Amino acid sequence: EYMGTKGAAVGDEPLIMIRRNNERKASWLRPPQVVRWDVLGVATSWLFGQLASIPLWRPLRSPYYRLWSRVFGANVEEAELPLHEYPCLQEFFTRALKPGLRPIADVDLTSPVDGRVVVLGPVTGDHVEQVKGVTYSVTQFLGEEFTTLLARSSDAASEELAPAAGVRTRSAARVARELNDNDNDIEEPNPFDSENESDLSSVELSDDVISVASCEESDADDVTVLPAARIARTVPRSTMPAAVRNRLWHAVLYLAPGDYHRVHSAASAEIDTLRHFPGTLFPISPLVARLIPNLFALNERVILSGKWRHGYYSQTFVGAYNVGSIVVNFDSSTKTNRLLRDFVNPNLELFSYGGVGCFAYNRAFEPALTISKGEEIGR
Repeated sequence: EYMGTKGAAVGDEPLIMIRRNNERKASWLRPPQVVRWDVLGVATSWLFGQLASIPLWRPLRSPYYRLWSRVFGANVEEAELPLHEYPCLQEFFTRALKPGLRPIADVDLTSPVDGRVVVLGPVTGDHVEQVKGVTYSVTQFLGEEFTTLLARSSDAASEELAPAAGVRTRSAARVARELNDNDNDIEEPNPFDSENESDLSSVELSDDVISVASCEESDADDVTVLPAARIARTVPRSTMPAAVRNRLWHAVLYLAPGDYHRVHSAASAEIDTLRHFPGTLFPISPLVARLIPNLFALNERVILSGKWRHGYYSQTFVGAYNVGSIVVNFDSSTKTNRLLRDFVNPNLELFSYGGVGCFAYNRAFEPALTISKGEEIGR
C-alpha cells in the first residue's frame, strides 16, 4: 500500500535501520552523538533556501535573474516564462523549459538531467568512482548489500515490465493526481500532464543526480567527462547483443548552478522503493568530490529503485550545500533538509563511520509505480 500521504506531518514516518553493518564493532570509545558535526553547513543551507523563497519586487526580477544567469552561466532564453513572472529565485532556479527543447532519444537509456557526465562505467566491486581516483561505497550509498544488487540485476534481467494477468500497477502520474485530489490547498497544475508544466513553489534540487542501473554488456568505453546528451550514445541499443550476461553500470551526473534543474526518468521502469537517507550537505562539485572520499554516501539523498527491462534500476537525488531540498513529484511526504528532526542522525555519528547508509526513511510502493522514459519525476 502506498505509504506517503500528501500533507503528512514531518516526522510521522520513523527513521529505521534498513541494513545492519556486521563489520561495525561495538566499542566504549564510541560516544553517543551529542552535536552534529555538520550543523553549520546544514543550517546555512536551510537559511539560503528561506532567503531564496522571498518574493522579489517585480521590476527587480528580470535584471536580478539576468545578473544571476551571467554569473552562473544559465540560458535565460530557454526559460518557459518571461523572467518577471518568476516571483523568487527558488522558482527561477527550478524553472521549466520551453516545450520541445529537450527531445528524448529513441534508446533504452537517456540522460535524466541537463548536466555533465563525470563518471560512467561498470560496477565491478562495492567501491566505485565518484570522480576519477576517488571512490564511494555502493552498499552505503544505496543501503543495500552489493552482492544483493548483483543478484537482483541478474534475476530481473529476463523479466518484462508489462504486468502479468491480475497484477495491478500504477503510474507515477496517477499517484501525483491522487495526491493533488486529496489536498484542496494545492492548486498547481499536474506536473505529469503533457499539456502543463509544473511550477510548484518552495522547491529546490540537489546539484547532483546519480543513476545506477543494470544493462546488457556493451563494448562502450568508460567516460570521465562528456555532455550528458551523449550518454545515450555511450551504451546504444545497437551495440547490445541479444543474449549476453548482464552487468551493473553506474553514472555520476553533475548539475552546475546555471543548469536546468528538473529531473526526468532515464528509462521506462517500475519503482517499488523510495529511500530517504538523512545526511550532511557537503558541496559536491567535482573539485570537492576529489577531496572527500565517500562523499555521495555521506550527503542527504533520496533513492528511487526498482527494475527496468535489463534488471535492477535506481535513480538518486543527492543534496548539496545550499541546495538541500529535494522534491519527488509523486511523493510529497518526503521532507529533506530537516535539521531539527534529523539532529540525532545515526548515519553521521562521530567515530562510527560504519553506520553510514544503515538508517533511512523507507517507503514501499505496492503495486509498483510505472514511470516512462523522459517523464519528469522531481527537482
